[in-house]
Amino acid sequence: MREIKFRAWDKKKKKWYMPPKPIDSIIGSWSMTSDGRTYVNGRYQELELMQYVGVKDSKNVEIYEGDIVLTDEAGWKARVVYTRDRFYCVDDVSGFSFDCNWNKFEVIGNIYENPELLEEK
Repeated sequence: MREIKFRAWDKKKKKWYMPPKPIDSIIGSWSMTSDGRTYVNGRYQELELMQYVGVKDSKNVEIYEGDIVLTDEAGWKARVVYTRDRFYCVDDVSGFSFDCNWNKFEVIGNIYENPELLEEK
């Protein structure tokens, strides 16, 4: 069984809330609506919650949704996505999505701090 944990990106403060502490011990009680809106202590917050994939990359770094991974030696990059109870990778340039071989990938950034990594050259 995989470990369930989250990290959160505060859009206003441009700051991470990350494990090892559980998110609710850092930011208070939180919930997310079906449209993706996040509420902390009953008030809407501009937080993006991202779930831990449950595995680490080739360099022993935890992989979360929203991470950008290098998928092979050729420099092919993809964004980690979670939907319908599974994680997969999306190449934002081609639109191609695929199941991931996590332990062969390397986390090189995330969509909030390094969006330029996904831009077409």
